[in-house]
Amino acid sequence: MLFGREKTEEVAVDSLEGLAGRLFEKKIGNFDASAIAAVERFARARSEFISACDDLERLEAEPYVEDLYFASISTIKSQKALYAKNIRHIAETIELQGGAGKTSYEKYWSILGNINGSIEEMLRTNAGFRTVLYSYSNHLGSSKRSFSLMERSRDELKREIDAKSRDFRQYESLITEITRLKLLADELDILDGSLEVLATGKPGNAAGENNLESKLQADLGEKRREAARMSEEVSRLSSKIRLLTAPLDRAARKHDHLSLGKAKISAFVEDPVGAIRNEEDYLRFMELVKEMKGNIEKGSIETKNNEGALRAVSTLVEYNLYNEISTLRELRERERIVENEARVIEATLDEVKKAKENAARAETDIKKMHDEMESAKKSINSSEERIVSLFADYYKKKITIKK
Repeated sequence: MLFGREKTEEVAVDSLEGLAGRLFEKKIGNFDASAIAAVERFARARSEFISACDDLERLEAEPYVEDLYFASISTIKSQKALYAKNIRHIAETIELQGGAGKTSYEKYWSILGNINGSIEEMLRTNAGFRTVLYSYSNHLGSSKRSFSLMERSRDELKREIDAKSRDFRQYESLITEITRLKLLADELDILDGSLEVLATGKPGNAAGENNLESKLQADLGEKRREAARMSEEVSRLSSKIRLLTAPLDRAARKHDHLSLGKAKISAFVEDPVGAIRNEEDYLRFMELVKEMKGNIEKGSIETKNNEGALRAVSTLVEYNLYNEISTLRELRERERIVENEARVIEATLDEVKKAKENAARAETDIKKMHDEMESAKKSINSSEERIVSLFADYYKKKITIKK
């Protein structure tokens, strides 16, 4: 059916959010099936990894210690059992059911966060048991293979989520506006009750006003806590990225001096997040890193610690910096959205508080109360118009909002 001939649907305010959710799910199509397939592949790989951990814990083979000085075989064996238990526990406790999100996208976003956190914890555990991993390296084929499959499935899930991120941002902007409309309607009810008190002398709904204010304060507190958590994660990830490139500052400047007229690697090293905007930028950065490594190895570049610089280069080459930068940008965008939602709630809370204060002294100013109601009605009309427009723009859905 052509959009122009589609029947306009009348929707109650309380039904707007549900309609938006259904249209969003329809728009992202088979996302749920693709995402759950990636999660199921991850679950199978995790099962293989857990089995590999069991095999490692039961393994009776002697550790390889020829290259290790002062190595204690009995200590390495006991550490091997402890490592297997720890790494298996991390894998077993990965939550793959998702959080309490209202959409399938939020559910799988939550699952991806759980997976990323657990994989990072596994890598930290590996770093703490380097001797065990070295001594039993010939027996880790199954665990390495299944861990690689876990990472690959995680990356598949991330690609599915990334592909629908723009659709989700549109959905979130619509939900934010619907929330604003509901809050404005509540504010108008309070103003109407206050005006009734002034006009008739009857008591208003003080309990309702207090309940709304309490709810707004609780919602605002939750949004601020969520924003703080995201800010902390953004800070942590920013520091992590900078720590990867910081050891190369001196070598990068010397490389740029040798490469007059060519692309400057120091710009990437000093501000990797700002300089690497897409995959093409990242590939160019990796080319420059490899060129710089060659110059260090040839002796064309000398720093106070060439070996340290080469180790830093190797770490950077092996690490998927682009994925981290993409994740950081997504976190910053999500943080911005949450902060905007908090500002909407805070502004409404301020207006509710103002409305209560005005109601207390409005016996001498009924005209002012009428003006505030008219302003609230205009805000409601503006919000309704925007909601109708967003439904049309995002979902080609023609609606009117039931009065």
